[in-house]
Amino acid sequence: MDIQKLKKTLFQESAFSICLTLSPRSLEELQEHLFVLPWDQVDLLEWRGDYMEDPRIQVFQEGFRKIKEASGHRPLIFTLRAKEEGGQSALRDEALLQVRQALIKEKEFFILDLESRYFLSEHPMAFAYHRLLEDAKKRGHGVLLSYHNFTETPADEVLLEILRKQQKLGGDLLKVAVLAEKTEDVERLMALSHAASRKLEQPIIAISMGEKGMVSRFDGKNSASCMTYVGLTEEVAPGQLSLAELREKLGRK
Repeated sequence: MDIQKLKKTLFQESAFSICLTLSPRSLEELQEHLFVLPWDQVDLLEWRGDYMEDPRIQVFQEGFRKIKEASGHRPLIFTLRAKEEGGQSALRDEALLQVRQALIKEKEFFILDLESRYFLSEHPMAFAYHRLLEDAKKRGHGVLLSYHNFTETPADEVLLEILRKQQKLGGDLLKVAVLAEKTEDVERLMALSHAASRKLEQPIIAISMGEKGMVSRFDGKNSASCMTYVGLTEEVAPGQLSLAELREKLGRK
């Protein structure tokens, strides 16, 4: 599998490829999720590793093997989100880095989700994360750079600059997910996604979180987003639809 080929197929502008999020709390629960997963209804998977109650590296490595055995060549995004990023992991930054450093040594291709905050000059581990990103790409993996804001939708120029920086850093996929407080926030973000897609070379994921932002998860006419997320057993982000609802909105039977 190759990230460049995926950009030309799975991650095209306004494609809204369906990424199903797995959020198991144990390897046993992961196995159960893989058994009931509707493989023919999704395009790729995301494993939210931050939900795991046992965050040891060997547990994640075993989880990778289980997913790859079950999914074959289906693309996988691995996300390990800290609590301050809206995730569930209580691991400190050093431990989060160690897990990621270990997992990029996996031979099977996957896409590593990293928050943009790690690359800020004032972040104490910025240099280490630059090395991590470079190493992941050298080993043939993809990198998704994310920005989350759970309080507001920042100004257009702020969001566009975030996406520019994500591309400059070397992100293969660029993501902004922001809270919509009013309908205008949603309309503005979707319009921004089109403007950004004309200015940037990498595929964009633009999500308005919350009930008001639900339309941004499936409106291919007004948004240039290449991908949308849905949870298998629960809503893992504000405003997510069920898989059945999402497929109906996208016109997929």
